[in-house]
Amino acid sequence: MQRSTINFIEELLRDYPKIPEYIERKKQDIKYPFNANRDDNVGGGQGHSNNTSPTERIVLKIDDCDFINAFQRQEAAIDKSLAKCDPSFVSVIKEYYFDEYNAKTLPAVAANHGYSNPGIYRERKKFFKDVMRNLGLHHYIERDEIIADKQANYHAKRKINALK
Repeated sequence: MQRSTINFIEELLRDYPKIPEYIERKKQDIKYPFNANRDDNVGGGQGHSNNTSPTERIVLKIDDCDFINAFQRQEAAIDKSLAKCDPSFVSVIKEYYFDEYNAKTLPAVAANHGYSNPGIYRERKKFFKDVMRNLGLHHYIERDEIIADKQANYHAKRKINALK
């Protein structure tokens, strides 16, 4: 798996505990928008030609908000992937990615939960692939496998040429 893909998924995981806060903040922005040109003149008045109620407009705006929908899809994808994992691996993920004050490395956290170095990276790779599939990003997984195959072939050819 490419380093850029790993970094992307790690950022999604570090953001995971804050997703409800992001969604709530965006809902508040939709419900109470800031209008710089608002006239606070007492006695002014607004036209009443709009047939839809303000509540109805707010609900429709929240339902159609791409920002909220993207975060909900992200949260659902991570939840679905965590549900498939071993409970001890879930505790490793929670401690390493979701704890805001974690200063340990992944192998150090994994060692506390009984995982070896190669074992934790193997589990993490499976988990990351599952998250990517749940997000609908299959093409990144395939791209990374193609690049890994090209690199392996390149190194094999260099090894053969070195032996000649």
